[in-house]
Amino acid sequence: MLAAALTASAQAPLTVTLQSNTFNGFNVKCFGKQTGSINATVTGGTAPYQYSWSNGATTQDLGTLSAGYYKLRVLDADS
Repeated sequence: MLAAALTASAQAPLTVTLQSNTFNGFNVKCFGKQTGSINATVTGGTAPYQYSWSNGATTQDLGTLSAGYYKLRVLDADS
């Protein structure tokens, strides 16, 4: 007879929090400049995480940004 034990554990859901820098209430210091940044904090899921930004970057955080819209896709090791 063959016996096997299976253990399953649920991971916490993947959560992403984005924080942009501000200069007097604006996310870019001066019109036309690239002074914006976005810091991403990821919790839950299973590390390591893979980052894919709409501007092609693959880092967790972005810097030297001009004004605009940026989208982040995060995948964990189980994705």
